Amino acid sequence: MNGLRVPLQLQPARLLGLLLSSAGELVKREVIEESLWRDGTTVDFEVGVNRYVRQLRIALRDDAATPRYIKTIPRLGYCFIPPSPTIPRPPPPSP
Repeated sequence: MNGLRVPLQLQPARLLGLLLSSAGELVKREVIEESLWRDGTTVDFEVGVNRYVRQLRIALRDDAATPRYIKTIPRLGYCFIPPSPTIPRPPPPSP
């Protein structure tokens, strides 16, 4: 976010890394579960992933209703919205 450092706990940071590595593509909930809890830790996945996404949205000042960074694909997963390329304006015509 414009060069600002935003502190994150380990699991939300892992989730952000996963989403960034597939920017613009759907990251399925199953892939998130396997990536974040690969050591066999038993958790309530739904509660955990929802909490981590909420923490990321708070840190990024994002909003689920009008996402700029993290888009929810209901019942499927999440997608990191890549930034739009900045197209430089052409110089004004010479007189």
